[in-house]
Amino acid sequence: MKKKISILLVMTLVITFFTTLFVSPAGANGIDYTMTTDLFADQEIDVGDLILTQTGNNLNVEIIMEGSWYLLETHIDVADDASGIYQKNGNPIPGKFSDKQTHDSEPTYETDFDVTGMSWPIIVAVHASVINDIPIISEIETYDWGRSTESEYDIESDTTLEGAVDAGFSLEIDNDQTVWNLDEYQGGGSTSTDEHYATWPQYYGGCNDNYEVRHFQASFDIPKEIDIDYIDNMKICSPYDADLIPINDNLYLKLNNNYIGERGTSYGATNGPASNIPYTDGWYADGDFTTTAIEHLEEGTNTLDLVAEEFCSWGGMSKLNVKIQWYRTESAWGAHEVGQKPFPGKNWATYLEFGEGSAVVGDITFGISGDRTARATFTANDIGSAGEDTGYLDFEIIEGGDIYYKIDVYSVNIVDNNAYIAGQVYDSNYFSIGQWIFVYLVDNSPDKWWANANTQTNVLNWVETGTGFSPNPSDVSSGDLTIYN
Repeated sequence: MKKKISILLVMTLVITFFTTLFVSPAGANGIDYTMTTDLFADQEIDVGDLILTQTGNNLNVEIIMEGSWYLLETHIDVADDASGIYQKNGNPIPGKFSDKQTHDSEPTYETDFDVTGMSWPIIVAVHASVINDIPIISEIETYDWGRSTESEYDIESDTTLEGAVDAGFSLEIDNDQTVWNLDEYQGGGSTSTDEHYATWPQYYGGCNDNYEVRHFQASFDIPKEIDIDYIDNMKICSPYDADLIPINDNLYLKLNNNYIGERGTSYGATNGPASNIPYTDGWYADGDFTTTAIEHLEEGTNTLDLVAEEFCSWGGMSKLNVKIQWYRTESAWGAHEVGQKPFPGKNWATYLEFGEGSAVVGDITFGISGDRTARATFTANDIGSAGEDTGYLDFEIIEGGDIYYKIDVYSVNIVDNNAYIAGQVYDSNYFSIGQWIFVYLVDNSPDKWWANANTQTNVLNWVETGTGFSPNPSDVSSGDLTIYN
């Protein structure tokens, strides 16, 4: 988005103008000054608009999010210069800002600041925690798989379902044990093409006579860019079989030492053709652990413990990965452009200069030829691109005639205490619509005014160079014009 600056003139009585002139920053004096810029997430993603509007001594800050981005937190503060924003080692501390709010994925936020006594540019720091409501599905690879010793002397067993599970979790991991022993104990059928799967036998008794368990363990890492508070779906599943757990007979699971559930032939597993998953004889279970596991996730490294239970001949399972659905969250800062203007610290953070550039405002009366008196009210700035919200000017003869004209300001050049303005007439009882007008103003004692209707070429050249014209300016008799630069 392009940065836009607009200054709108609010007509006021001259006495009101004088009352406010010396107690308010440049945006006061009956003038509404608005700046629209951007909120950037992850240093360069444009996630919304910032609209800063000063009316008198009040500065309104409005955030409007765009697309699928929404607000979670906002931190906003203002100061006379960047050092006035709370910092440590040059890094701003948003939690110390004067306006702090939490939001429930809201699209907008608006707040106000009293800027009495501040002068342009006002420093505005806008920080937000934002979220994108488009879900992302990521499969996280597990690693460091281990397995307890597989032998008839190193398993735990019981004559009842789940009877040996607790003891199974206590079995030590044998780092010398081959985890993925493939079809070593598979009781017939074809060989799977899956690269990582384990099998085991039933050492004692017949089906349902003895429940034998062994212990598996693995780790996985939650990537730094994922906020675990914004994960809303979690599956533990095979990398080979969609969102399923190939298992025969039963599997009991813990996440970070918290029990999260069981799956298997005793718990509603489905049996498909054995050829589909030969190492489980076709058995598989649902891998969704959303309701039990998400609350136990930790930032960084997580640990899975699994106890495999066998009670009929032989069994197996595949390697398991973790699949999550999450929402992207980012830190965002208000900026004029990507990276501008940065705080001095090492961390990425930017601030805004509100009211940067130069402006001329006024509500003046002065004498012109023929003993006539005119009044002009105007505001113009050199911040925006030519023709884009750079201001306007109203002129009328208030004594000795009835001529008036209004111009849209096209370009402005402010040098020291001189202002050169070019614009086109959009309403007049004297000039043709579209007529180019040049205005020369001096902020002095007294202030001075001079205007001339001319060609576009001349008018724009005079503004650009500040030379080439021969003014005969009038002294301002009442009111005031002020140049801010």
